[in-house]
Amino acid sequence: MTKSFSDRVAEGKANHGTITPAELKEKMDAHEEVTVVDVRDANALGEGIIPGAKNVSLGTLFYKADPQSTFHDKETFQSTDQPIVFTCAGGGQASIAASVLAEYGFTNVTILEGGTRGWSAEGLPTEKVE
Repeated sequence: MTKSFSDRVAEGKANHGTITPAELKEKMDAHEEVTVVDVRDANALGEGIIPGAKNVSLGTLFYKADPQSTFHDKETFQSTDQPIVFTCAGGGQASIAASVLAEYGFTNVTILEGGTRGWSAEGLPTEKVE
């Protein structure tokens, strides 16, 4: 049986840790090593993006995160043990992204609770993407 989008989101949330916006902001302010990846499509970034986040759409994540791919994004996905926090608008796509990276052997991925909307709701800054 094929998994639905909701099934994939639930599976991702069940299998990967989450981090609150306040916890992520604290890590960023302390200059802890963390890569924030927003997996929304570029045309969906109108609400803004977390400062310093990389935009790698969920559709391109499959080959950009794959260390075996000729299109591997070595700058964003440097090592399988680097801390990565996934975000999107509300958390659904981020949950799926965390599962994709786990399939590639990444061991330190988390999901931002509430996504970028949750981040903004906490009064935390976003920046516009040109």
